[in-house]
Amino acid sequence: MKNEHIEFDELYRLAEIEVQGEVYSEEEKKELQHLIECEECYERYCAAALSLAALDGINAETLA
Repeated sequence: MKNEHIEFDELYRLAEIEVQGEVYSEEEKKELQHLIECEECYERYCAAALSLAALDGINAETLA
């Protein structure tokens, strides 16, 4: 994985796991380690996390 980038859907799933407080699988832990080593993937992960937070905010406002 060192030279490969993580796909957006996988990055989004990592963000979902974080938000939901779920436990990471061994493969997901490897992907998290990759985020530490790869600035491009880390930036894309941050974008995925922001997207998730924005959608969560929209859903919360809709339900209120």
